[in-house]
Amino acid sequence: MQPTPNSLSRGLNAEDFEFQRLLASVRRHALPIVTAGLLAGGLSAYLSSRQAPVYEAVSTVVASRTDGSGNSVINTSLVAAPQLPQGAVEEALHSEGVVNDIIARLGKSTELNAAQIATLTATLQNDLIADRWGNLKVEAKTDSQQAGTYAIHTQGGSPLAARVLADQSVAALLAWDVGRAQRRIARARSGLEAQLGTLGTQLAAKQISAQDAATLTAARAQVVQNLAQVAVLEQAAFGTLDPVAEAIEPRSPVSPVPLKNGLLGALLALLLGSVVALLGDSLRRRIYGEQDISGSGLPLLGKLPLVSGPALRGGLIEAARSGALYMGAGFLRVNVMAQLAPGKPRRIVISSARPGEGKSSVTAALATGLAASGLKVLIVDADLHRPSQPQIWQAFGNPMWHLMPSCRLENIDPRRTMLEPAQTLSTGLDRLDEVQVLAVAENIDLLPAGRPMKDSSSVVGHARLPEALERWGEAYDVVLIDTPPLLVLSDALAFAAYTEGLILVTEAGVTTMQELERAMSSVQTVGARLLGLVLNKQTRREDNTYTSYADRYEAPSRRGGQDKRASRQQVSGD
Repeated sequence: MQPTPNSLSRGLNAEDFEFQRLLASVRRHALPIVTAGLLAGGLSAYLSSRQAPVYEAVSTVVASRTDGSGNSVINTSLVAAPQLPQGAVEEALHSEGVVNDIIARLGKSTELNAAQIATLTATLQNDLIADRWGNLKVEAKTDSQQAGTYAIHTQGGSPLAARVLADQSVAALLAWDVGRAQRRIARARSGLEAQLGTLGTQLAAKQISAQDAATLTAARAQVVQNLAQVAVLEQAAFGTLDPVAEAIEPRSPVSPVPLKNGLLGALLALLLGSVVALLGDSLRRRIYGEQDISGSGLPLLGKLPLVSGPALRGGLIEAARSGALYMGAGFLRVNVMAQLAPGKPRRIVISSARPGEGKSSVTAALATGLAASGLKVLIVDADLHRPSQPQIWQAFGNPMWHLMPSCRLENIDPRRTMLEPAQTLSTGLDRLDEVQVLAVAENIDLLPAGRPMKDSSSVVGHARLPEALERWGEAYDVVLIDTPPLLVLSDALAFAAYTEGLILVTEAGVTTMQELERAMSSVQTVGARLLGLVLNKQTRREDNTYTSYADRYEAPSRRGGQDKRASRQQVSGD
């Protein structure tokens, strides 16, 4: 069966899911990772700039073949060293004999002062002992017969020191190469001298015939002649190496390079920071999608996408009028209503595990969806420490104060009309028949929390809280109570005891399974009902279920506004 485009897309999404999680983890810790990278880069550059400069000089020699010049006279009057095998030049340059020759030549140099000579000598001796040649290297460019060039790289604390070291190293190497040919001649001379001694001994014998004496004398003369030729050849011996380019004093140091070291330090810190972030996230399992909470036993009531940038210029409520927000809020409304028994009060607590997961925005999105379906909704801002509902609704319309429908006018004491209006949760609990609410949108009223307070016990422990929730539940189709995070304060648990259930909001890629389990355990401990979970702030990469359909659904309206009626009804939250 041929795979459909949708099945191929799902396959690609599954393959890329883990990679997207890794990217999400790195993005989430981007600030500390980048900060660590900048600090490490700056420190590396600073420490590098404090180091002593190192200069490098290069001198080049060429290795030629020793197969003769074609002139018999020259060939018989010159003795060449044998062809160098592969790697012989580098081994010779790093040998003890050549290194000691270099040191001796440096000691005779008139260009360097005593301190520079001592430094180079100590460096060469240390390299010889450790067999690590950072200051004396060979770069070979030869053919299969080892004919070609050898670049001798030397380093020193000054341009002059680097150049002199290169010159003396080449001089010592050439002397070693010539010495190979001279050693061949020396072996021949030793053999001839031994023959000459043997012939002299035989001639000195007493019992020898005249004929034998003549023969030995002739042989002795030939050996003497050969020795004379060897003495001449010894002066004409040459090696296979010849100088090509003398070293020049470098203009700039090869190290340290603060910019390069700084970039490397920053890159290493970024890599290490990313690895630490990924390891931390792997130990703290985060919730990214429905598959991550499938083992919790709770239904996923809805998934709301992340909204940011230009989409929020008109405020959250205005941004929720179209696209993926509308789709997500619609599913959330349907699933929440399915969890509640018909014909009974619908009082719902909305909370989260930790701060910043978007519980207040989810409350506003759910209220908008419920109101759009014709239900009358009351939002109670019970996050007394950090109230945010007024900020969410302030850019939407012109809210007006009015008495809550549950107020009983006959119970209002005329003598209290001069008091400050009961327009907050705390004052409303004291004066249930005088509560005023803000009509923030059609079918939506808001009871603000008032000024932030440090101690909310006077409200969550108020004797009339159960009565207030009961009366408000009778006056509205749905009461949504926005409460503080469960893992920070216990206010949500106190409200949940008098309601039909609690909705727990989680943030995709941020909330961990440990935090979710702790929050669920807190709700179960007090015996409250947990209606389900809302996965908030999902990105397109994490989940495109709603986004892809919403984009196709909204395309005609963006091209020409063909479905204005649907556009007016689309409302959601972040």
